[in-house]
Amino acid sequence: MSFDDIIDRRGSHCVKWDMMEEIYGVPKDTGLAMWVADMDFRSPVEVTKEAQEICKAGNFGYGICPQTLTDTIVKRMSDLYNWSVNQGWITWLPGMVCGLNVSC
Repeated sequence: MSFDDIIDRRGSHCVKWDMMEEIYGVPKDTGLAMWVADMDFRSPVEVTKEAQEICKAGNFGYGICPQTLTDTIVKRMSDLYNWSVNQGWITWLPGMVCGLNVSC
């Protein structure tokens, strides 16, 4: 993965680039979009390979988080921060904005 590869997201239905002028009055050809955590770099190869495998299955229904991921988070919180996290405290959500809404 390289952060040096420039990916031009303008014209790709990307809110932060394609709606910049509509929202802020800044032309998307000259403005610098810095307001959304939508990154303009290529995803890691491992992520795109996994996404391709999921697409091959052709089923995009709701999934569940594997227990191994929850176990990993509990262990890392303990190892890194000496924080004993109860697995019942962990709630899986589809994104950061959802998480902020639930937190509020």
